[in-house]
Amino acid sequence: MLELAKSAGIEVQILGLTINDLLAADEAFLTNSIMRIMPVCRVERKALGEDKPGAITQSLSTAYVDLVASNLG
Repeated sequence: MLELAKSAGIEVQILGLTINDLLAADEAFLTNSIMRIMPVCRVERKALGEDKPGAITQSLSTAYVDLVASNLG
């Protein structure tokens, strides 16, 4: 995911976050090889951003699906 983000021109930083950092985020997602990208729209019942998957999350999700499809032939 980090490589996909970098290739899409999305700035990547690896750092520790607090719950307050997360609650202040415009968007967030979880990722792993099974669920791909799972948008996080609410944390502790508080909406993140517009309470729907954001543009970066959607862009990375599309890029991931395209990458997997191209590798599977």
